[in-house]
Amino acid sequence: MYLLVTYLGFFLSWKMPRSEEWIHVKTNLSQDKQFARMSGNTPQIKNVIKNDAGKETIYMTNGISGPK
Repeated sequence: MYLLVTYLGFFLSWKMPRSEEWIHVKTNLSQDKQFARMSGNTPQIKNVIKNDAGKETIYMTNGISGPK
């Protein structure tokens, strides 16, 4: 997963240096949607998780971090 997010960040910084549009990233989970964009020089990842009742929770991360 870390490698995929790292690759996605490099791809977005190369292809779209300043994009305000969210790009949908396909995942295998039906209740989890993932989006990515570049905000300036910082990659942002947004996860939208829908529970069984239909309520959506949004988690956003700025930058790419991994194991240290």
